[in-house]
Amino acid sequence: MSVESVMGVMFNIGVPIALLAAIFGFRWREGLWGNAIASFCVLFSILLAVAWWESFAVLLCQGVPSMLYASDMVAIWIIFLASLAILCEITRALSRVKVLFLLPIEGIGNFVALAMLFLLMYNFFLFTFDLSPIGAEKDEQTKADSILIGAFRAFSIGTLEAFDDPHQFDEAGTFREDHLLRRKELMKMAEGKEGTVRIFYEGSIPPRKK
Repeated sequence: MSVESVMGVMFNIGVPIALLAAIFGFRWREGLWGNAIASFCVLFSILLAVAWWESFAVLLCQGVPSMLYASDMVAIWIIFLASLAILCEITRALSRVKVLFLLPIEGIGNFVALAMLFLLMYNFFLFTFDLSPIGAEKDEQTKADSILIGAFRAFSIGTLEAFDDPHQFDEAGTFREDHLLRRKELMKMAEGKEGTVRIFYEGSIPPRKK
C-alpha cells in the first residue's frame, strides 16, 4: 500500500474510531442528562462557529498577516472551542444536579446522545478541512461532511426570511468547490514565497463567496 492509501485509511477509519472510543470512554458516566446537554452545547457552538468564522478570519489576517494560510481553520476552531467552553460553564451552573432516568431509558438514551455527539463532532471535524490548504494540490475533498453542509443549507432556507437581504448558506451548492479553489490559490501564494509562512504577504487575497 502507498503512503497515500495508508493515510487515507487512517483518516477515514482511524480518526472516527478513535473519536468514537474517546467520546464513549470519557462521557458514558455522564449519563443521558449530561450527554444530552453536551450535544446541544456542541450543536450551538457549531452554529456560532459556522456563522462567524469568516469575519473572525479577516480580523486574524489583519492582526497577524502570517495567519493568512490557516486563518479560516484557526478562526472556526477558536470560535467553536470558546463558545463550547462558555456554554458548558453556563449549563453546569444552571444544572448542578444530574437527572437519572429509569432503565432502559437511561441506557438507550445515553447511547443515542453519545452517538449524536460523535456525529456532530466528526462532521464538524471534516467540515473544517474544507477550510484548510491541506490536500488542495490533489483536489482532495472530504465527502462525509456533506451531511453538515446539507443541514446548514436546509435550515437557512426559511429562517432568514425576516431579514431584508437574507443569504442562504451555500445557496448555489458549491461550498466545497469554492473553498477548494480558494485553497489552491492560497497554496500558490505560499509556494511563491521563500518560506511556507511569511510575516507579511503581498498581492490580492482570494475573494470569499457569499
